[in-house]
Amino acid sequence: MEKYLTVEEIQAKCDRLTNEYEIDGEKLLASFTELLETVSGEITGMENTFGLEATCRMGCAFCCYFPIIINGMES
Repeated sequence: MEKYLTVEEIQAKCDRLTNEYEIDGEKLLASFTELLETVSGEITGMENTFGLEATCRMGCAFCCYFPIIINGMES
């Protein structure tokens, strides 16, 4: 790119993207699920390496006292 885009050019590109591109929801969900599985596996590996164990248990509501942010796909 030889020059920076103007605000108007950026807005035009965003508008075009919004109007012309459709996200494949099934592919996105599959990719997100794979990412969560990979992250979960890594966390499990770390916990096993250092002998850590989550203190969360069925019926525990301790996390209710913390602002836990999730997105729509996680819920």
